[in-house]
Amino acid sequence: MQSDELREYNIELEQQKKQLDEANKLKSTFLSNMSHELRTPLNSVIALSGVLTRRLEGKIPEDEYNYLGIIEKNGKNLLSLINDILDLSRIEAGKEEISLGSFSIAELLDDILNSILPIAESKGLSIACKCPCKSSFNHQRQRQMSSYISEYHQQCS
Repeated sequence: MQSDELREYNIELEQQKKQLDEANKLKSTFLSNMSHELRTPLNSVIALSGVLTRRLEGKIPEDEYNYLGIIEKNGKNLLSLINDILDLSRIEAGKEEISLGSFSIAELLDDILNSILPIAESKGLSIACKCPCKSSFNHQRQRQMSSYISEYHQQCS
């Protein structure tokens, strides 16, 4: 009797494994297709904002000119997040290894400040950042912080 039950469980487990493998394959295909669909227009936004930045320097008000840099920087941040999703997919598939590096906290804080400054100014607020630290963290932490910044930016807009 037990061997029949075990056989049934094994058959059921094998079917579930096949379903999971198929779902994982579909996820990978989806990520691959979506990354292309997202990257192509995003790369255009980044490139065009760079072109406008070069062409409009000194020709439009400084605050509007600064918005072009913010568009380009946030486009690059979004592209980095898309690449992170694909990296995670490749890591899950065992096709890529994690590599850590470091980044400057002061530069990250400066990026945060520049990202939220237009929102603050539009609401009549002024903000400043003084960072005496010279510490560094790994790139994964920087990506997480960039993600938090993007979420905050969306909530404040």
